[in-house]
Amino acid sequence: MIRDFYSAIQRNDNGIAKILSLLLFIFQTCRTQNTLECSQLMQNSKCTCYTFEDAVYLDCQDTILKDIKNALKRVSNVHAFSIYDLDGSEEELGPHFIPQGSCIKHIHISRTNIRYIDDETFTPLRKCLESLSILSSKIKFIPQKALSGMLKLISFELISNHVEEIPSYSFFGLPLVKLNMKGNMVRHISDTAFKSLESSLSEIDLSENSLTTFPLTSIAHLKYLLTLKLAWNEIFSIATVDNYNILSLEYLDLNSNNFEFISEDCLKFSPSLRVLSFHFNFITNIHYRAFYSLVNLTSLDLSHNRIKILHTNLFQTNKNLESIDLNHNHLHHIHGLFCNMPSLNKVFLSHNNILEVPIDSFFNCSKITIIHLNQNCINNINSESFSNLENLEELQLDFNYLNQVPHSILTNNKNLTKLHLDNNNFSDINNKTFFNLNHLKEVRLNNNWLKIIYKSLFINSIHLEEIYLNNNRITVIEPGTFQKMSNMKYIFLHHNNLIEISNILPLINSKLLILSLESNQLSIINSLTLGPQKKLNQLNLKYNRLKFIEKNTYNNLTYLTQLELSFNEILFINDFSFQRLNAARYLDLHYNVIRNITSYTFFGLSELEDLDLSYNRIVYIYDMAFDTLKKLRSINLSYNPLKILHRNLFQQGLPLSSLFLDNCDIEVIENGTFQGLNNLKSLSIRNNSLKASDLLCLDIPGLKFLSISFNILDYLPVEAFSNLPLLESINLEHCNIEKLVEDSFVNNKNLVKLNIAQNIISTIPEKLFNMFNSLTVFNVSNNFLDYVPYSIFENLTQIEILDFADNLIQKIEISGLKKFKKLKSLIFRKNEINSITCTNKVILNDVIFFDISFNRLDYLPEIIFDSFPNIQNINISYNNMAN
Repeated sequence: MIRDFYSAIQRNDNGIAKILSLLLFIFQTCRTQNTLECSQLMQNSKCTCYTFEDAVYLDCQDTILKDIKNALKRVSNVHAFSIYDLDGSEEELGPHFIPQGSCIKHIHISRTNIRYIDDETFTPLRKCLESLSILSSKIKFIPQKALSGMLKLISFELISNHVEEIPSYSFFGLPLVKLNMKGNMVRHISDTAFKSLESSLSEIDLSENSLTTFPLTSIAHLKYLLTLKLAWNEIFSIATVDNYNILSLEYLDLNSNNFEFISEDCLKFSPSLRVLSFHFNFITNIHYRAFYSLVNLTSLDLSHNRIKILHTNLFQTNKNLESIDLNHNHLHHIHGLFCNMPSLNKVFLSHNNILEVPIDSFFNCSKITIIHLNQNCINNINSESFSNLENLEELQLDFNYLNQVPHSILTNNKNLTKLHLDNNNFSDINNKTFFNLNHLKEVRLNNNWLKIIYKSLFINSIHLEEIYLNNNRITVIEPGTFQKMSNMKYIFLHHNNLIEISNILPLINSKLLILSLESNQLSIINSLTLGPQKKLNQLNLKYNRLKFIEKNTYNNLTYLTQLELSFNEILFINDFSFQRLNAARYLDLHYNVIRNITSYTFFGLSELEDLDLSYNRIVYIYDMAFDTLKKLRSINLSYNPLKILHRNLFQQGLPLSSLFLDNCDIEVIENGTFQGLNNLKSLSIRNNSLKASDLLCLDIPGLKFLSISFNILDYLPVEAFSNLPLLESINLEHCNIEKLVEDSFVNNKNLVKLNIAQNIISTIPEKLFNMFNSLTVFNVSNNFLDYVPYSIFENLTQIEILDFADNLIQKIEISGLKKFKKLKSLIFRKNEINSITCTNKVILNDVIFFDISFNRLDYLPEIIFDSFPNIQNINISYNNMAN
């Protein structure tokens, strides 16, 4: 045909023929290039294919539909497409699923089991679709003759599907401009369901659905609708029809629905609404002319609701509202209910049961800018309730029952910038309550019953930046209360009863960055209170009553990064007291009453990375006391009185990676005490008084956990864990071991747990591991065995727990737990079992527990459900079973 057309033109005009020739050549070249680009990505395709700005894409995923009609016969034009987890043996879509000249533009489809479409499935996309979607699928109608004439559809969707009605002409002449139909099980609509989408729709959605009325006679001839949605649905009510209208709606929603009354003017149909909602609903009353023709509303919501009275001319015809909400509600008054309102600007009124604030709560409302009145039962306020607000900027009044406030409550609020007044019952504030506030920037006053603060309570608040004052009963602060504040950042002052903190902070250019002072009763800090905090970055001083550290207390802190000094009564530190901290990275010094450490007690801390020194009364460390720490990475030294360890205690290339040393009455180790440490990777050495020659001083190349539980080690070596190559746990619980040996874990081949619980074992070997291995738990609980270790389970092929609980076993067998095939639990609780057996056929299939509790059975087998296929639990508590 193209050839005939071409030669006809050639007869008429050779110039035009040349131009057409060029255009046809370009078209064919582009099409070939498009196809080639993607075909190269589709060898043995189950789809996927891309290019991008010059379009195509494709996708498909877990496929069939004859491999999505052989990837749409090797791509022709496309731009999007998709489909995802099809198969599930498909359940149709039908005739010839697209090709002919193809084209596409969008589609999508998703998880599926489709349930029919055909009527010539998108008769090759009548002049190129422009979206569609479908999603989780099993449709149950609409595709009204597979969306009839399409002519550039403009969206649709259908989302989770199993529809249940909408017909009459369901979208008969299309170009839609969106729709969607969210969760589906609609429960009717028609009134000629959007006939020919009067001059083209503009959104809808119908959220999760099963409506029960409203779609005002199926959405009164639409005339460019502008959103709607109807959230989760089972609506309950809005009728009153008359002559309809909708005059370009402007969003609505009606959130989770079943509202219990609103009525009279009920959205008189809907002079240019602008948002609304009704959030969760079961409202309990509203009418006084419920939003009397809404005069261009601008938000509302009426949050989670069961309201309890409103009226006072419910928003007197709304004067372009700008938010409201009424948070969770059961209100109890708020008299003039926001009075004259010109373009309000937020409010909310949090969880509610309010009980006062009037004169006449926000009277003219001069463009409020937030309020909330948090969880409420307020207990009075007035003194001209935020006397005409002068563009307030937040407030809240947290959980409340206040206990005084007016001293001319925030005299005209000079652009407040937050406040809160946390849980309330103050016990004094006045000092001309934040004396005109001068652009405050947070405050809060946490749980309250303050006891003094003054310096005339933030004298003009000099651009504050947070504070809080946590749980309160402060006991003084005055001198220069936050000396002119220089944009202080945070502070808090935790539980309080202070006893000093001198001239009380910032001074000139501070810009603090946290402080806190945890539970308080300090007992000095000083160096002219942290030498005006040169950009601090945390501190805290935990429970406090500190007793020394000094040497120019933290010499100007140069950008600290934590510290804390845990529960305190420190008992000395001095030397160079963390010589300028050089951006510390934690420290803590846990409970404390330290006793020695020095070699300049942590001298320059050069970027520390943890430490702690747990409960302490250390009894000396010296030598190069962590030789200036070069980025340490944990330590702890558990409860200390260290009884030796020495050999220059941990220098050589330090960067530790954990350690601890638990209760620390160690009783020697030395001989190179963990020599180069070479990035340790845990250790612990639990209760201590070690021996079994201090496990040959552990040596450590790349350790990976360990612990050596409560220690007394009567016996273990065969070169205890032969210098540990990359261990992966161990533990050894109570440690009065009594034997094991043979090749004790034959150089551990990356062990993965073990434990050997409370011990005095009574034999196991038959080699004791390797032959490759990576154990995966084991334990052998309280022990004196008497017997299972079926020749230590022929190299244990990756157990997954086991245990043997308290032991003195008396049989089990299940054919030597035939190499476990990744067992998953078992245990045998307290034992003296009295049989179980199996002799040969096994199975296991990843057991899923067992236990066989205190035992001497008398009966269960049936060879434990034919050797466990997938049991989930069993236990059979104390046993000697009656039946």
